[in-house]
Amino acid sequence: MHSRLSGLLLAAVLVFVTPAWAQTPSAQAPAAQTHRNPEADFIAWVQHIQDLLQRAGGGMEALGRAGGAFDNTDPAARLAALHDLSTAAVQARATIAAIQPDLDAIQPFTEPGVRPLYYQLGTSLLTNTREVIGKLDDLLADMIDLVRAVDAHDTATVQRLSPRLIQGLVVLVQGQAIMLRARQVTITTSNPSYHTLTAMAAMYDGMAGLIGDGQNFDPAVTDRAADAIDQAVSQYRASLAPLPASPHPGMSDAQWEAALGILNRNIATDQGVAQVLRTAAQEGRAGASTIDIRMNHIAELSVFEQQYQQNSRDLLNVAAQAAQAGH
Repeated sequence: MHSRLSGLLLAAVLVFVTPAWAQTPSAQAPAAQTHRNPEADFIAWVQHIQDLLQRAGGGMEALGRAGGAFDNTDPAARLAALHDLSTAAVQARATIAAIQPDLDAIQPFTEPGVRPLYYQLGTSLLTNTREVIGKLDDLLADMIDLVRAVDAHDTATVQRLSPRLIQGLVVLVQGQAIMLRARQVTITTSNPSYHTLTAMAAMYDGMAGLIGDGQNFDPAVTDRAADAIDQAVSQYRASLAPLPASPHPGMSDAQWEAALGILNRNIATDQGVAQVLRTAAQEGRAGASTIDIRMNHIAELSVFEQQYQQNSRDLLNVAAQAAQAGH
């Protein structure tokens, strides 16, 4: 799934960028009296982490294929799928190893001239990014070891690693929801980004429910997640209503129009996620849900993750353009 890790970044970007547009100029910290633009530097700092997360996202694509490999009943096809999974995992670990020096070298953002909240969330973003990528690397290593054990007919190792791999997936997904909700504490419910974080956290709750223990599925979990997203969409619409149609101070007409368009795109993304989760719940209640079908739904959700990520990148780029223009 490309890229479950992006949820971590998106939460930070929404918190970082949107409040600056939604508040009055008097609520913003004064710009540093130097030739440098600290806000532009901060955005560039976040974008560097974003680039690394994007590159690490290949590992999530390997995770997305795990369910199909485990559910295939044809022995030859199952083994081939597992070998494909192992190959993808090896490549993903190589990517993570390649970006690790860059990630380790990033220092917390300390340049004066931005709001204090930025320093706190920037440090949290960096710490959480390192932790999540580390967990992802561990999961990929388990995948590779599992396939080796299958090839070696090492039943004991397969039995040991299989539940650990599934549980690791659940922990990784649940961790995203926890971190998103932690960021909500720093912003008000009148801010649109608050409700996007609610919807994204619910999406990860639904993903965790779809994974389950690898066999059992409770449709009530995805139903609750879809209900939470529907409520978040309603509140998101209400939070967008007070935003002016004219440019926010510090942005051009075109930049403000682009920003509003991106903010509105999140609604369609939220609604798409809710529909996938409701379909999964309906299948579960009808007794028509299998692990393979649920993994396909997770793959569908990964497309919406990419949409969230693209919305985040576009929003950040608009902010960067405004900052670089000296607005």
